[in-house]
Amino acid sequence: MDLPEYQWDRITAFFVGVGLAVCLVVFGPQFPENLTVPLSLLPVGFLLYGVTEQTWQTTVKTVLGVGFGIWVGKYAESIGLLHLI
Repeated sequence: MDLPEYQWDRITAFFVGVGLAVCLVVFGPQFPENLTVPLSLLPVGFLLYGVTEQTWQTTVKTVLGVGFGIWVGKYAESIGLLHLI
C-alpha cells in the first residue's frame, strides 16, 4: 500500500500561521499600530504558503509586495495625499 507523501513543510507553515494569527489577536493591542501592520504579514505569508502550491519564493514576493503597498498607502495618508482622491 502506497502512503501519500505529505508535504510537512506546508502543513507546518499552515499551523505556524494559525498560531501567529492567534498570538497577534491576543497580544496585538499591546503593540503600536506601526508595528502591528508588519507583524500581521507574517501569519498571512505562512497561511498563504500552507494552503497554496506556490513556491516559498513566490509567497515571500507576494507578501512583501502587499507589505510595500500597505506602506505606500500609509505614507500617502500621512502626508495628506489620500484626501485628493
